[in-house]
Amino acid sequence: MTTLNLFSTGDDLMHNVDLYNRAQSKWFEEMVTTSLELERLEVERVEMIRQDLRQYTTLRHETDMFNQSVSHVSISLTVQVAVPLSQPDRTCGCLLESDNQSDSHDSLDSRVEYGHRNRP
Repeated sequence: MTTLNLFSTGDDLMHNVDLYNRAQSKWFEEMVTTSLELERLEVERVEMIRQDLRQYTTLRHETDMFNQSVSHVSISLTVQVAVPLSQPDRTCGCLLESDNQSDSHDSLDSRVEYGHRNRP
């Protein structure tokens, strides 16, 4: 090879090394920028999931509390209905005819139902 070719080859090598270094520097800058943007988006996504989970657990807790209060109301209504039926002037949980009418039929015979005697 001639000296001219060596200079030309050396210049080409230096030019290619310079192009490589610029491309590597540009890639590194873009990679850092892109990585920071992806990290920001991931943090935002995780925060949205965290908020959704908080909302879910809050709604789940409120639903459980509501269901408990409804069951207490149901038990309370059952007790309110059962207590009057267990009073001494009731038999078998049924109303007597004399309870629905005036006190004109207040005799002991009118207070008998289903073969059981009620207390006056």
